[in-house]
Amino acid sequence: MKNNLSNIKERILYLSENVEVSKQEFFRKINVTYGNFTGDKKKRPINSDALENILRTYPQTSPEWLLTGKGEMLRTEGSAGPPSA
Repeated sequence: MKNNLSNIKERILYLSENVEVSKQEFFRKINVTYGNFTGDKKKRPINSDALENILRTYPQTSPEWLLTGKGEMLRTEGSAGPPSA
């Protein structure tokens, strides 16, 4: 996938459009408001708690993609994931 999503917030918005819940539900689950992703606020940094919430709630998300934009959005089968509970 060609990736032109230059910052973390753009990647989070892209992820929110590609999960099987509404954007409203996505942002509620990660405990941030959609307003943080619009206008000038889109250029402000996101806190680490929100990033942790995304990776906990959507463990199929590649941390490398989320943080750097490199690789694929979703982990592939056999890629390192969180330890089993």
